[in-house]
Amino acid sequence: MIAVYNVDGTENQDGSIDKKITADLNVKGRKMKTQFLVTALGSQRVILVYPWLVYANSKINWKKQEFSWWDTIPKVNIYELVLKIQDQIEQEVHKTDNNLVIAFL
Repeated sequence: MIAVYNVDGTENQDGSIDKKITADLNVKGRKMKTQFLVTALGSQRVILVYPWLVYANSKINWKKQEFSWWDTIPKVNIYELVLKIQDQIEQEVHKTDNNLVIAFL
C-alpha cells in the first residue's frame, strides 16, 4: 500500500493506493506498456508525472502546448494528447472496475 496525500498535505479521500494496472498505450504512433496507480484525483482524470515524461522522452513545447516525438515533425496540442491517453487508460481500467480513477507512475 502507498499512502497518498494531496498537495495541501491532507490525506487523499481514497486513502492508500492498493491497486495498479498495466495498459498498452498508443501515443502518437508509439506503443508502450505503462503501469498506473489507481486513486481518486478530484477533478483530474490522469496525472502525467516526471518519470513517465522521462521514459517517454518526448519533445514538449509547454508555451505552445505542443507535443511531438524527437524524430517526427508533426506536432499536436498536449491537452489533446493527454485526453487521448486518459481515454485509453480508462478503457483498460474499466474492464476490471468501472469505479476506479487513474494516476500515472
